[in-house]
Amino acid sequence: MTNPSVSKSRPRQRQLLLFVLLLLLALAWANRFVQDDAFISYRYSSNLARGEGLVWNPGERIEGYTNFLWVLLISVPIYLRIDPVIASQALGLLFALGSYVSTYKLSVLILRSNAYALLIILLLGTNYTFSAYATGGLGTQMQTFFVITSIYLVVSMIRSENCRTSHLVVFSLLFSVSMLSRLDSVVPFSVLFPVLFWHLLRQNISLRDKVYRAVLLLLPSVIILGTWLVWKYTYYGELLPNTYYVKVGSPTSQTRGIVYLYKFFESYFLIPFIFLLTFHLRQLLSASVMRILLAISFLWCLYVVKIGGDFMEFRFLVPILPVSFILIGKLILSTRDRRARRALIAMVFLGSVHHVSTFRHAHGIESITSLKMHLQDDGQNWIRIGKILGETFSDGISEITIATAPAGAIPYYSDLNTVDMLGLNDKWIARNGSIIGVRPGHQRLATHEYLVERNVNLVIGYPQVHSIDEVLGPTYCMDDLERFIEALLPDDVRGKTRLFKDGLLPSGARIIEIPISDTYKLTTLYFVQSSYVDGVIRQKGLKTYPISLEEDCAFGQKGTKGR
Repeated sequence: MTNPSVSKSRPRQRQLLLFVLLLLLALAWANRFVQDDAFISYRYSSNLARGEGLVWNPGERIEGYTNFLWVLLISVPIYLRIDPVIASQALGLLFALGSYVSTYKLSVLILRSNAYALLIILLLGTNYTFSAYATGGLGTQMQTFFVITSIYLVVSMIRSENCRTSHLVVFSLLFSVSMLSRLDSVVPFSVLFPVLFWHLLRQNISLRDKVYRAVLLLLPSVIILGTWLVWKYTYYGELLPNTYYVKVGSPTSQTRGIVYLYKFFESYFLIPFIFLLTFHLRQLLSASVMRILLAISFLWCLYVVKIGGDFMEFRFLVPILPVSFILIGKLILSTRDRRARRALIAMVFLGSVHHVSTFRHAHGIESITSLKMHLQDDGQNWIRIGKILGETFSDGISEITIATAPAGAIPYYSDLNTVDMLGLNDKWIARNGSIIGVRPGHQRLATHEYLVERNVNLVIGYPQVHSIDEVLGPTYCMDDLERFIEALLPDDVRGKTRLFKDGLLPSGARIIEIPISDTYKLTTLYFVQSSYVDGVIRQKGLKTYPISLEEDCAFGQKGTKGR
C-alpha cells in the first residue's frame, strides 16, 4: 500500500521543481547576451537559407564553424525571416531547461535525495557562466543537454542492470547529435561507450543477444556520422573543420589552459572543493557511477588544458558543469557536520555573486560583459558597423571585399564578401598566415601579400571607432596603420609585428572615415582601389586621408590619436 504522506509530497516536489526551473529560466533570460562569434554561425545559416549552401562567402567551400547541427537549426528561423538572435536565445533556453531536468534526474539517481537534487540545479542555475550561456548564440547549451542526458541514460541503465534495446538506440542517437553539435563531445563519450560495452558484456544474456545489442548501440551513430563525414569530405574536401588548421600548426599554451581552469575555480570560490575531493577521493572511487563522473570531469579538464582554454569567459567549461555540480553536491553531502554543509552551500552561492561582481578581462579571458560591449557599446558597436557598411555599399555587395578580424556581426550584417583576417573562415590563412601568438582563435593573421592577392578593398581589421568630432588629419603614417591589428597582438609582440609593408601599399591607398552614428565614425583602410568605392566616396561625401610612407608624420597634430 502506498504511504499517504509520500503520495501528498510528490505533487509538492513537482510544484517546487517547476517553480525552481521557471526561476532559473527567468534568471537566464535576465543574463541573456549574444557574442560576436555567434554571427559566424548565423552567416553560414543565412547563406544556407537563401540557397547559397553552407558557405562563408558564396562560391567558397570552407567549414569555418564547429557546430554543424546548430547552424542547420538556425537556418530554419532565418528562412522564416525570424531574427536569429531571438531564435537562438529561445532555443538556448529550451536546451537549458532540458539540461536542468536531466541534471535533476541524474542527481536523484546518484544522491537518492530530491532535496539535494533540487539544491544542485539551484547551484548550477545560479552559476553566472552557466546561466548566461543558456543564450550566447553558439549552441553551447545544446551540446550540454545532449551530454548530460547521455550520462543520465548510461547511469540509469547501470542502476537498473538492464541495457534495453530502445535505450541503446537512444544513446547512439544522442552520441550522434552530440558530435554534430561539437566534435569535442567525443571526450565524455570516450568514457560512456566503454562503460556501456563493459556493462553489456556482464549481462546474463546469450552471446547472440549481446552482439545484437552491441550492433544497436553502434549502428545508428555509424550511419549518421558516417554519412555526415562523407558529405563533409565531398563538400569541403576536408574531414576536420578549418578552425583545426588554425591551431594545429600554431603554438598553443598549456599554461594558458591551466590558468583558465584556475581562474574559474578561484572566481567562483570553488578551490576548497578540490581539497575536499582529494580527501574523499577513495570513497568516491568506490562507487562505479562516481568513477564515471570523475573520469569525464578529469578528461574534460585535460582537454581544456591541452587546447589552451578559450578567450571567452569559461564557455568551454559549460558542457561539464552539470557533472561538476553533482560532484560538488556529493562532496557537500559527504561532509558530516551540518554547519560545514551549510557553509559550503553558502560559499557556492556567494562565489557566483563574487564572480559577477569582480570578474573582468583577465589573462586574455574576456568577460561576458566585455563580449556584450563589442556588439552594443557606442564606442564599439560592431552590429552597427556591419549594418552601416551594408547600407553604404549596398549596391556593390558582389563587387567589393572587406577584411576584418572580428568575423561575426560585421560580415553578417554587411553581407559583403569578407576575408576573415584570423583565418577561422579562410583556408590559406589557417595554414599559412603569420603566427602572432597563442591566444585561442587568435594565433594566425593574414599577410599583406594575401590581402592584395584577395583584392581586398576595405581593411577594417580590429574596428577603429572614433568620436565624430575627433580630427584625424592631415595624413596617416605607416606606423598608424598598425592600429588596425594592434588589439589582436599579445603585449610582447606589439610594435614588433607589422601587417602593412613600406612601399608595398597598393597605388592610391588611403584612409576613409565612415560615420556610424551622430557621435561616432569608423576609420577604414581603402586598400585595393575600386571604381565602385570611388563612386561611393564621392556620392556620400566621405572624408579621406592620404597615407605617408614615413614611419612618423603629422597624423594627430590636430587632435588625439584615437581611443
